[in-house]
Amino acid sequence: MPRAIILLICLGLTRTFAPHSLADDAASAAALIAKAEAKYQESETLGFAWRNANLALTEARTAHDAQKYSEAEAAARTSIELSEAAIIQARHEAEAWQTRPPFN
Repeated sequence: MPRAIILLICLGLTRTFAPHSLADDAASAAALIAKAEAKYQESETLGFAWRNANLALTEARTAHDAQKYSEAEAAARTSIELSEAAIIQARHEAEAWQTRPPFN
């Protein structure tokens, strides 16, 4: 029994510390950046693009170019979240303006 436990622990550690490919990290970051660009473009098309979403997207591109893929992924996720919030705001404002009183 103890041998089986030691074997399982060693197997788990080798999987935990197994090197991942730098190419996989680069591809993952590039995919997130592409998604962030699409979301930002959608929010921009609706007229509700947020400055911070664009800043995060720029940061993601810069980090990717510097081969800092974890930072690139984090910045791309931030840009995606901000762009999604801008899209929600645009959809809300498409109807909400009708309930506001006129400014005459």
